[in-house]
Amino acid sequence: MSGQGSYSFANGNRFEGSFQDNKIHGEGTYYFANGDRYLGTWMDGERHGPGVYYDALGKSETMNFRVGRRVT
Repeated sequence: MSGQGSYSFANGNRFEGSFQDNKIHGEGTYYFANGDRYLGTWMDGERHGPGVYYDALGKSETMNFRVGRRVT
């Protein structure tokens, strides 16, 4: 899949946003089954670049990732 779309995982998580070559790539939101969500950028299926993590209660935290690993 390439372009905009939505994918639901077996564990109840869901991603809505950009895909490239069947991987999450570009901007989108990852929804966790527990009500948390992460809005940010992705590269080849990994979080990459700036984003914001929101917990189920609405508390937010700005984060930055490099190829799936959190950096400060």
